[in-house]
Amino acid sequence: MVSIKYKQHPIVSDFECSSSGKYRRIGSSSVLVGKKRHTGFLYTSDGQLVHELIYTCFESPPKKGYKVCHHSTDVTDNRIENLVVKKVRDASEIRSTACANRKSIQVTNGSDIWRFKSKNSASKYFNISVSTVFACVERRRKDPCLNTESGQLLFTYSE
Repeated sequence: MVSIKYKQHPIVSDFECSSSGKYRRIGSSSVLVGKKRHTGFLYTSDGQLVHELIYTCFESPPKKGYKVCHHSTDVTDNRIENLVVKKVRDASEIRSTACANRKSIQVTNGSDIWRFKSKNSASKYFNISVSTVFACVERRRKDPCLNTESGQLLFTYSE
């Protein structure tokens, strides 16, 4: 078993980070898991982006106009070798590539089929929250269908 080495964060002094993208509070052996938000990024319980926390533990904070980004479109991969600093304009190009890899949503009510490019567009069309669409499509509800004015809707990922 490989031992993961941690380094105390130079700015956020109550955290220590590993180059494998893990972090924990000083004095704890428990690795913390960031909370995934609707953007897909992981956040600490204090609201800080995990990838920025990891990067600034090993490298200098980015200069004004620059931002820590992921090489790959997997924004939960916070290994130091997957993190890079880009100009803000370049960062939005990376984000648009990641958005292109999002899964499309299909909604059916028995007779009608709707297709959407994102959970956000489906939520706007049916006037429901994005988190409700997410819960339906990920089957995190007891009933995967949702009763609306448009009838009973079933949300799935499109192929």
